[in-house]
Amino acid sequence: GNQSATSGFKKKLADWFDWSFNYYLGAKSKESEIKSIMAIDLRLLIKLSNNYLFDYGLNFKNLSVKNMGDVKTSQLDLKAGVIYLF
Repeated sequence: GNQSATSGFKKKLADWFDWSFNYYLGAKSKESEIKSIMAIDLRLLIKLSNNYLFDYGLNFKNLSVKNMGDVKTSQLDLKAGVIYLF
């Protein structure tokens, strides 16, 4: 959920933050079966001025597939940028 970081440790990291957690149960076809997909997204925003925000965070994904060599893979993405408000 989207929240204001009003106290303690969170206030040192960001003025606002947004997070989400998604877990999807599998799907099946003739050739393969997706056992599960998990995605976690964390986005932090720091107010630099009235017009600029620093936007940073991370995204973690995990995929588990059966019948294709039992593939299990994870991916971590880091992101950073500046937002201009007009």
